[in-house]
Amino acid sequence: MLTGSRGDATLPTVETRQTVTDEWIHICERCGERMDERKCKIVCTNCGFIRDCSDP
Repeated sequence: MLTGSRGDATLPTVETRQTVTDEWIHICERCGERMDERKCKIVCTNCGFIRDCSDP
């Protein structure tokens, strides 16, 4: 259980959660799930959100 400001429990640091990978991982802006690249489209398989690869 996280207690917030009292410091009884801490969240994992970025270093403990970070994984090593050689590929780009796109995260959906709408639902937070991983997105798949399909040609020049980046598609969320969870909610259907689509980005174009030329979008900033």
